[in-house]
Amino acid sequence: MNGQIDHLKAHAAAAAEPFQVRVKALEAGLQAFSEYNRDTLFPDKKSVELNHGLLGYRKTTALKTLGKTTWAMVLARLKELEFFAGVRVKEEVNKEELLTWPAERLELVGARRESQDVFWYEVKEEEIAAA
Repeated sequence: MNGQIDHLKAHAAAAAEPFQVRVKALEAGLQAFSEYNRDTLFPDKKSVELNHGLLGYRKTTALKTLGKTTWAMVLARLKELEFFAGVRVKEEVNKEELLTWPAERLELVGARRESQDVFWYEVKEEEIAAA
């Protein structure tokens, strides 16, 4: 039975692949359009509503290591300074915890906070289905 399930999953994945490739291409086109027209589409807001959905940018925050610092070095520094709240039990950096720390403390252990705008879109599936 597991063999049949695996075969069906592989068949479904192969059948879906052209559609996934097309969706990725359309996503890239939407993002290129948004980047090219960013000043006119988003002069004072982060999203815009179009006929069949929304698109825009969301502010996300990610942690990056300082130059010439690896996450292993950050982990060693966290242990050395006894900042155990920043260390997961399975011995990796707890990035969610570090996101709550001030910049000075992040720099002390060899990390920094970096914000970026991440493109997104939302399709109005009901309206498309009705059309």
